[in-house]
Amino acid sequence: FKDFDAFVDGVTKRGVGGLEMLAMQMKSEGMYVSRGLSYKGAEFELMQVPLVPEQRVGFDAAAIYWSDQLKPALEQAAERTNVPAGQLMKSFWGAHQRFFKQLLVSYKVPPLVAAVKHAITTGHCIVIGLQSTGEAALERNVGEHDRFTSPMSLCKEMLLAFIRNNFPLTKQIDPKLEKDLTKATAAQQAAVQAHVEARAARAAAVGLSA
Repeated sequence: FKDFDAFVDGVTKRGVGGLEMLAMQMKSEGMYVSRGLSYKGAEFELMQVPLVPEQRVGFDAAAIYWSDQLKPALEQAAERTNVPAGQLMKSFWGAHQRFFKQLLVSYKVPPLVAAVKHAITTGHCIVIGLQSTGEAALERNVGEHDRFTSPMSLCKEMLLAFIRNNFPLTKQIDPKLEKDLTKATAAQQAAVQAHVEARAARAAAVGLSA
């Protein structure tokens, strides 16, 4: 590589595989050291977190809204606007999964805080691993708001973003009608071109006979 920019460009174009190969080479030559936390002496325990009544009511209300209100409304809108329902439902179930995943993570926070406080009082060190933080969605929604007057509900913002970006409002042209219209337009253009060429040929013939 002639310079560092060329190096970065070359490695980036090779994707994740290229980055992994570079890390392996640097590590083998002693230029890169990768360390990880040791699990020696670590103990694991699965904790069941029962829902408090308020959480149970909120979960049931969310499930009813997604299944009994939003999904039928999307299907009806797709039918009225000629939007392919398959792709729309694919986006729906993806948003559905992300919403409830984030909701369940939030339900685990209070018991986690209590467990952490208890562990600290007994002289233990705390390491918390989060499988999903929702940081990307949070940053995206923060960028859309200039200021906040109250705490943000990430689940609410995820739901509103899905509705804004996916709920069909404009009627789409029927695919068969669009295909027929394209054929008719092409035939019309061909007819006009043929007429122009015929007139040009007649004019040229008159000029030659004169």
